[in-house]
Amino acid sequence: MILFILLGVLIAAIRGKHPRKLLHEPSLLPLIALEIVFWVFQISAWMGDYRFVPYGGWLQMGCILSLLWPILKFRLYPRALAGAAMVCAGSLLNRAAMAANGGSMPVYPTLSRLTGYYRDGALAASGDVRHILMSGSTRLNFLGDYIDAGFSVMSVGDLLIHGFVTLIIYGVAARLDDTKEEG
Repeated sequence: MILFILLGVLIAAIRGKHPRKLLHEPSLLPLIALEIVFWVFQISAWMGDYRFVPYGGWLQMGCILSLLWPILKFRLYPRALAGAAMVCAGSLLNRAAMAANGGSMPVYPTLSRLTGYYRDGALAASGDVRHILMSGSTRLNFLGDYIDAGFSVMSVGDLLIHGFVTLIIYGVAARLDDTKEEG
């Protein structure tokens, strides 16, 4: 999720906003807290401890739900509706890939192998039944997890889902900047 938070910050900076103000925004504290938990999970995986992998979906949902506070506080309703459409579309794409593969999402780690985030046999060791290694026998691989950031392997659907975070972070930065200029 950090990539999508940083993307929102970068877009705000490029568009002339002052994203530094985001650090002092209390409505973003739940998202920041969940992002810290996410990094504890990531570091555990890097160290070969995959017991938190099954909770990744819950953490992702928590991050998305934590955005309700800034959405309500800054009245980011049109942006939230666009983000909700992105989440729905991304979820449908992910579900299609999983349905075509017996309920499992095909994963093709590349950069994550080099960084050590993914090791051969990791899926079996973690007890993760939601993911399988992508191969010639998996179906709809173009919807699978193959976009590798080195610490996370994402699908096109995941990009849409996480793009919601970028929309809201930028929206908060823009509103904070607008509020400062008015006052």
